[in-house]
Amino acid sequence: MVIADRHPLLLDGLEHALRGSDGFTVVARCDRGDDVLTAIDVHAPDIVVMDPAVPGMQGLAVLAELQRRSAPTRMIFLTDSISQRDVQDAVRLGIWGIVLKELSTRLVLQCLQKVRRGGRWVENQAIHAALAAAIGRDTAPVGIDRLTRRELDTVRMVAQGMRNKAIARSLQISEVTVKTHVRNVYRKLGVNSRVAVRCYAETRHIV
Repeated sequence: MVIADRHPLLLDGLEHALRGSDGFTVVARCDRGDDVLTAIDVHAPDIVVMDPAVPGMQGLAVLAELQRRSAPTRMIFLTDSISQRDVQDAVRLGIWGIVLKELSTRLVLQCLQKVRRGGRWVENQAIHAALAAAIGRDTAPVGIDRLTRRELDTVRMVAQGMRNKAIARSLQISEVTVKTHVRNVYRKLGVNSRVAVRCYAETRHIV
């Protein structure tokens, strides 16, 4: 794991917490965004935990570069605060987690564990509200009537955290067909991640 923040004290605390948690090893500490990309090139970490406001190349720019490279590294923003616009941009660029620094160490570690297992972390109410508002306001006009029955079923199951294999088993269809439904949902809703689908479903009470 690579960790990046402007404040050495926070880096010390985060590294200490991770040292006591199974399965996490800090391979690099950075205080500039440019150094994060260098560390990713050198160490190929599974996860990067980064304050998006670090000096130099900031978090969204690093995230955009990872998307451009189709890099497997999963990015988590650890931040004091974040705007609706930045949440929306981060979601579109494939962010895996957004965590407020005011949260307890226990919740930060829960976020890391969830992301390591392939889940997205949007449990914090402040972040979830910003994300839901951003998606609701700024994407292209969408509506339930644009989705087929199967696509709507897919939305509900994605929002419940089900993976494609489980959805296929539940709907008694092939996993390839599920992937097609997910692509169609992304296109019709104007999103590109499962976390955005989840927020769409929750804000419209169709979970």
